[in-house]
Amino acid sequence: FMGKLMGAKIGSLHTLDDLGLYLLVGSPLISGAEPDKKLVQVPGGDFLLDLTRAVDGKVHYLQRTIRLDLKCKAPPDERRKVQSILENALQGQWLRCVLDEDPANFWLGLWTVSPQSRDRHTGTFSITGTCNPYKYNATAYAGADWLWDDFYFDEDVIYDEPTEVKSL
Repeated sequence: FMGKLMGAKIGSLHTLDDLGLYLLVGSPLISGAEPDKKLVQVPGGDFLLDLTRAVDGKVHYLQRTIRLDLKCKAPPDERRKVQSILENALQGQWLRCVLDEDPANFWLGLWTVSPQSRDRHTGTFSITGTCNPYKYNATAYAGADWLWDDFYFDEDVIYDEPTEVKSL
């Protein structure tokens, strides 16, 4: 069984459609969201005080890493050009990433490109994003349909501008 080749759109560049780069099996690798822990050693005590939720009652999260390992279908003499296009479009840029496997959501992050192998038969690239801990819902914009049953008229808000709905 041969599955459909998958890629990702980072910024305005789609890895598969624009450059012929497709995700390897097991990719993308998305790290867990690490809690922003606030543990304090209590003077004179032999225990820690957990102040993680002290400010607003919520747990906040640090960055997460997303790594896309991609295989290049281009012939060996064109791989440097592919690398150059990738680096010019992505290197050090804060961009949106939409994975083909999850088109309703996107990640925001700072991206870096590194070639992994360059032998005659295969060319692989790694694109790594240092991202916000949440993925955002791409369809949660003003004017989008919503279920009235879930709308709480006393407290909910209808926005005129796009909003970001976060989910872990």
